[in-house]
Amino acid sequence: MKKRLCALLALMLAAVLCAGAGAPALAAEERPAIYEGITDIAPDAEVMVIDGNPVPAEIYFYWLNYNYNSMQQDLIMYNVYYGVYDEMFDENNKILWDSELTDGLTIREYVEAQTKSALIFYFTVENMAAELGVDLTDEDIASLEGDYMAGVEQAGDEATFQDALYQMGLSRENFDRINGSLYLFERMRDLVLEEGSPLYLDPAKYDDYAVYADHILLSAIDPVTEEQYDEKKLTEQYATANQLLTMLRSTEDNVALMFNQLAETYGQDTGRAEHQGYVYTPGTMVEGFETAAAALEPGQISDIVQTDLGYHIIMRKDLQTGLKLDPEKKTDIAEEYLYELLQERIAKAEVVESDVLADFDSGAFFNDYNDILVQLNSENAN
Repeated sequence: MKKRLCALLALMLAAVLCAGAGAPALAAEERPAIYEGITDIAPDAEVMVIDGNPVPAEIYFYWLNYNYNSMQQDLIMYNVYYGVYDEMFDENNKILWDSELTDGLTIREYVEAQTKSALIFYFTVENMAAELGVDLTDEDIASLEGDYMAGVEQAGDEATFQDALYQMGLSRENFDRINGSLYLFERMRDLVLEEGSPLYLDPAKYDDYAVYADHILLSAIDPVTEEQYDEKKLTEQYATANQLLTMLRSTEDNVALMFNQLAETYGQDTGRAEHQGYVYTPGTMVEGFETAAAALEPGQISDIVQTDLGYHIIMRKDLQTGLKLDPEKKTDIAEEYLYELLQERIAKAEVVESDVLADFDSGAFFNDYNDILVQLNSENAN
């Protein structure tokens, strides 16, 4: 999955553990949910309903904090390392969340929009799975337990992990629910490849979602120093690429065979050798490569294409041939297709927001949340 939910949970968990989560002062049943203590909003209160699927406050606040935390890290990094965004910080170095970020949009409005988009996506995954009768398998349920135990191992013990979940604002139930969306997505992705299923994608349409292309790369990067070559070396690399292209353009024999031979002899991308190129979905190859390859028909060769990696001569190849060499790439195609179906549903999704957050200041909430984490971890340290 392009954005693995468990990875997002791990990032929040790592942030809490790095802040110094310790053993809870009170047992879980004796303390209110951390978000409820700030907002007086019950964890199960409905914040919005997405195509009939209610979003509980606990999950909303988790995603809100995740997006605020990501934005905070980015702004601090750019401010410290590049000296920008000074106007977005007050005299105490706290971020002014109502500062304009871009095109009249404040930071707060941007974070709230990102949170809403994330919720719509993942709740649409749940909705689509329910309509298709897709449920978690026994293996998935075992994997959820594994996700929980991985968190325990990362935290050091279960008590510390339970406290980390508390500080993340998540019950075990919603920890499993958020992770479970990943497995529901994967089960639906499997259906795309299952002939006769309601999501089955005819292999004849795979070309709409992936490309198989090979290239001869004359690198712009020194493999030893990992720095860009000087102008003299770059000129030599371009001249070599031009000579190879001239040879390919002049042959009347098996161009594909010659291309492969030249790639093996002169090409400086060792990663292409195993499958004689790459089967890829959009957005996964270096900028410029994909555009050039998309303009070719199978069997055609590009002119010299310059990217940050160097000079490429690209040959587009038959996708089905590539999938025989690298059959696992069918999963990427299935994922790309499923994303398209989900985006179509998202565009039509009915989102009804409740009045629970009518007077809610999300920026102030995030500041209060951070203050509570500092207090909690200071108490634990003592």
